[in-house]
Amino acid sequence: MSELKRLTADPPAQVRLVSHEQLDRWIVGIHGAAGTLYANECFALRFKFPDNYPLDAAEVVFVGIVP
Repeated sequence: MSELKRLTADPPAQVRLVSHEQLDRWIVGIHGAAGTLYANECFALRFKFPDNYPLDAAEVVFVGIVP
């Protein structure tokens, strides 16, 4: 919960929370770095947090491009 509050209130540069319909599943958009092939693109990653997070790592999957 503290990570969600931090990501919502003060996200890192080039990162935005797209959705968090459930506390354990988030969609995060990450913008491609300027000056690279990925500039001007926003990539969506799905984060799925296990019950015993942070002892076990979150599952992170690329799910597409955010418009």
